[in-house]
This record gives sequence, structure tokens and C-alpha cells, in this order.
Amino acid sequence: MGRVLILGVGNRLIGDEGFGSYFADALSRFDLPPGVRAFDGGTGGMALLHEAEGEDLVVIVDAVSERYGPPGSVVRLSVDKAAFSPEEVAEVMGEIDLHQFGPEMLVALGSVMGVFSGDVCVIGVVPSRLDLGMGLSPEVERAALGVLEKLREVLRERGIELGVDPDDFLAALRESYGIPKFGGT
Repeated sequence: MGRVLILGVGNRLIGDEGFGSYFADALSRFDLPPGVRAFDGGTGGMALLHEAEGEDLVVIVDAVSERYGPPGSVVRLSVDKAAFSPEEVAEVMGEIDLHQFGPEMLVALGSVMGVFSGDVCVIGVVPSRLDLGMGLSPEVERAALGVLEKLREVLRERGIELGVDPDDFLAALRESYGIPKFGGT
């Protein structure tokens, strides 16, 4: 089976940009299979590299570009760990704000540093709302179950079953951005 990290990233202060962060936070509230853990990386940028060290599989959950479809579209992307040479990584490092890392740069840097030794993929959702404010748009909240299903597929490929009930997951997701669960006392 190996060790699996589900790394949710995103800025919760910018609407749907916070999807990955909310997703990982919600998932971390469940009993996950042995060797699987969910971590809310928020906007940690380069600081997230230590979280992925030694993992056999890192699944990054994030908001992705609108080029992947209309708001709420769910995609699974393979990440080429060799997309950037060590020289390109060094050059870019001097030019960008470390809090603005995209998944590709995070993986490239982690690969150059020897942190990402296992497989890496991204499961993303196309955002609808990227303005100042917390919480998710209805389109992206509805897409959360599609992201959960894509995650199940990735884990099944490794012989891992994710036993998280979809309704319970949606309730946990809503709680992660402040919408209380109704129906209980």
C-alpha cells in the first residue's frame, strides 16, 4: 500500500481558491485507511515540502485553471516531476513570491530537492468565484463529490478503499467553512 498524502492547498480568503484547503480539512475529520493522511496546506507554499517527504503518493487537491472547463469541472492531472530543470527552478525561485506556488512548481522544486520520490497527481476543480470572501460557490460545493470520487479512483489503483460517506463528507466540508450541520442536537 505505502504512504499516501492528500494535500489540500488554497487560500480560504478568496472564495473557491480555498477549495483544496477546505477539502483536506473536511477529509481529515474521518478515519482514513492505514497509511493515508489528509493535510490542509492552505497557502503554505515551499513550507509544504516537508509534509510530502517520503510519501509514496502525493495527491494535491486544488482549484485549477478555467482552461479545464466551466466552473465546477473536476479534473485529474498527472504532474511531470521533471517539468523544470534544476536551473529553471533556481531561476524561478528568485522571481516569485513563495506563497504563490502552483502545484507544478511545488512538485518541480520538491523533485529537485529529492522530497518527492513517489508519484504525484493533482485533482482539481475549476472555480466559479475568486473574490474576497470565505466559503465555496454552489458550483464548486457540488463538485466536491466529484473530487471525492476521483480521489477514490486514485486510491483504488493502489488497492486502497476510502470509506467516507458522501453525505457525511459534504456535511464536514460545510462545517469546515462555517456552515453548521443541521438535524442533530
